[in-house]
Parts: sequence; C-alpha cells; structure tokens
Amino acid sequence: MLTPIEGAPPNLAFPPPGCRFAPRCPFVLDTCRTVQPPLEGIAADHAVACHRAGEAAALREKAARIETWMGRAVA
Repeated sequence: MLTPIEGAPPNLAFPPPGCRFAPRCPFVLDTCRTVQPPLEGIAADHAVACHRAGEAAALREKAARIETWMGRAVA
C-alpha cells in the first residue's frame, strides 16, 4: 500500500530553492529548504538526492508509519 504525501508537487517550471520535496517532507531540515542535495550513487543502479540519506535506515522505519506523513512531524 502506498502512503499519500500531503500537499501538491512543486511547479517544476519555477521550483522552490533547495530540495523539491522539502515543503512536503516530514523529515525536513533547514538546509533542505535552501540547498539542493547532491545526487549520490548508493548502488550500481540506484542514486539518491537527500541531505538525510545517511540516516535512511532510521528514517525508513518512521516513514513506514502513515502518521509520519499525515502529521508532517519533523524527525
């Protein structure tokens, strides 16, 4: 089952500064709102652009709970 993310996707013709997901991410940091995260390869066929990529294991557990997304609680 997919968990919906509240809010609307950004206008990609005029994207916001920083991470495109920052306005809708429950794990947002101040840096996310101003600095675009670099694209980093994490496997031969997988890349990620997130300032919190190093915390993926801990955040994945929180992201699995629907209340994380619906409440937009900062972690």
